[in-house]
Amino acid sequence: MVVRGLVSSEDCLQKLWEHVFVNALQVPPSEHPVLFMEPPHNAWSHQRRMEMLARLAFEEMSVPALYLATPAVLSLYESGRMTGVVLDSGHGVTHTVPVYEGYPIDHGILRSEVGGVDVTLALAGALRDRYAPNDSRGDFIELDPTLVAIKEKMCSFLPPEDDEIFGTRGGVEGYISMLPSELTQIVHALAQHNEVKPYRLPDGNEIQLRSERFECCNILINPTKIER
Repeated sequence: MVVRGLVSSEDCLQKLWEHVFVNALQVPPSEHPVLFMEPPHNAWSHQRRMEMLARLAFEEMSVPALYLATPAVLSLYESGRMTGVVLDSGHGVTHTVPVYEGYPIDHGILRSEVGGVDVTLALAGALRDRYAPNDSRGDFIELDPTLVAIKEKMCSFLPPEDDEIFGTRGGVEGYISMLPSELTQIVHALAQHNEVKPYRLPDGNEIQLRSERFECCNILINPTKIER
C-alpha cells in the first residue's frame, strides 16, 4: 500500500482508515476533525495529493475538517520547540528537515530512500550468511517479527573504523572526540564491536550477535553498503 513513503493503492488506504476509525478507535469519523501526516518531497503533485485526501476524507469518511502536516514539524512541536533540525527515519524513507518558527524550509530538506526496512534486511543478510547460508527466502523476510524485534532491542548506530561520512579516522575514538563530554561514556559503552550479545529466539534457540548489531544500522548514513 505504501512504498518508500508513497501511497500505491488508494483503495487499500481507504480500507485502512476505515479499520482505524471503526475497529481500533471505535469512533465515527464524521464527528472528529482529522490530522493527516505526509513525508516531505513526495513525488505526487500537491494538487493531486490534496484532491485524493480531500475526496477520501470528505466524501467517503464524512470528516468535518482535515489538516495536512509534515511529521518532522509535529515532532519538533512535541519537544516544545518551533525551530530546529529533525532527522525523521521511517519504514522506507529518511528525511532531514530544517524547521524555522514552525515552517519547514523546503530547499533545505534532504530525502533518502533508505529506512528501517533496509536495516532489517541488512541484519537478515548478516544472520543468514552465518546461520543459514543456503536460505533462499526473498524480501518478505522484512516482515519477520523476530528480526524486527532483534533490530529494535539489540542494534544501534556506531561509526566504522574509517568513516568518510563524518570525516574521522580511528573509528570510535575519532568519533567520540567530536561528541559532548556527557555522551562519551554512553558511546564508550557501545563501542565493544566484538562483544557477543546473546539473543533467545521464540523457539528457545539462542543466537550470538556481534558486529552486525552496528553494521546493519550504518547503512542509514552510508547507503552504498546496501546490497541491491
